Amino acid sequence: MLKWSWFPALYLERPDLGGDGRLVRDVAERCGWTTDLIPLASVGSATENARRICDWLARHSGERMILVSLSKGGADLKIAFRHASSSTLFRNVAAWVNVCGPLDGSRMANWILTSRFRIWLLRLQYRLQKRDFQFVTDLRHGSGSPLNFCPSVPSEMKIISLVGFPLRQHLTTPFSRFCHRTLAAHGPNDGTISLSDLPAWPGKIYPAWGMDHYFRPEKVARELIAALLQSLNEEITGSKRKGLKITESAAS
Repeated sequence: MLKWSWFPALYLERPDLGGDGRLVRDVAERCGWTTDLIPLASVGSATENARRICDWLARHSGERMILVSLSKGGADLKIAFRHASSSTLFRNVAAWVNVCGPLDGSRMANWILTSRFRIWLLRLQYRLQKRDFQFVTDLRHGSGSPLNFCPSVPSEMKIISLVGFPLRQHLTTPFSRFCHRTLAAHGPNDGTISLSDLPAWPGKIYPAWGMDHYFRPEKVARELIAALLQSLNEEITGSKRKGLKITESAAS
């Protein structure tokens, strides 16, 4: 029996963005799996949530599981691999599915941090929202970033990343189009992740044509997630029967 774990960001404040993993959980449950949610800090920094992931794994050390991360949850989980006892904590993790997670950080964070006005404005916004500004600094891209390292993962752990690959006309909100345009100088992107980063990522990479950073349109996302879950189930259990249990976690 496998267990699935899930962790996204702003899943409490912005459920409309899908950060609570409802779509993935719905698909998994329709396929016969049960799900759970790791209760990370919705507006917490990647460093803080990495500690929470490690604490949660320590309490569930006897369970074999698959971890699913969404958006910033991918950064949270990557930093968790730097934990001193990560080799023990992750020994029962059969696979990690990273959905649109910026594993190398995001140049959007760099864009914010290169302007005193943008820093001041966002700090004010975060203070009013009772959010930690480290949420942004942990996601900066490049030298000095907490994410600027290659994670050491168990050799038997499967890693799969699903990343949106949209053109601007595929994007449905002014904000996503703005982010896509801001990152365009660095090549194709999903509004958060520069696709030029992908060749250095561990595991298998599946770019999803026309999907945005929030993995929309939903109908296509459901089809992709269902196919992936079934494939992983067959590969890990060696059976076509639906025998996985999914544990989701909440973060960004």
